[in-house]
Amino acid sequence: MTLSTILPNLPWLTNLAAKFTSNTAEAEDCAIMAIERIAPRLEEFRTEPQARAFLAKTARNAAIDASKHAKAGERALEHWDALRGYSDEQIESAIRLRMVIAYGIPTLKPRAQELAALFLEGKSFDEVAAITGLSRKSVANWHGMIIRDLKEWVKRCKLQ
Repeated sequence: MTLSTILPNLPWLTNLAAKFTSNTAEAEDCAIMAIERIAPRLEEFRTEPQARAFLAKTARNAAIDASKHAKAGERALEHWDALRGYSDEQIESAIRLRMVIAYGIPTLKPRAQELAALFLEGKSFDEVAAITGLSRKSVANWHGMIIRDLKEWVKRCKLQ
């Protein structure tokens, strides 16, 4: 099997990918990507239906990935538009806070992660104590340790 036997499938692949993407340019890119991926592996496919199945699967997966990436980009733009009224310092603080939540909290001990999640939900010391079965004083101590550990993480990562 040669590449010339596969190339006539390009319009079919483009139509297939278009079912999963928002525009035809992305669909065309996905179809080309599928052909690029099969080109070095043509010897592995004995029949054209096997090759077409591989092309279809590859183009579909590429189109789904492209669609997810496009949606994530749209959400990011929406979030960025929401920050336009803020000063640079406020934006930097918001980004730092998101980084601490996404990357700093997972570095904590499991019990501290659990409590930090409750604090992030806006629970008071009394509510956290009721949920976890700890005393209020113990919750306050844990809160202090969590803040201390996260501050150390911020310094270690040079986010200040």
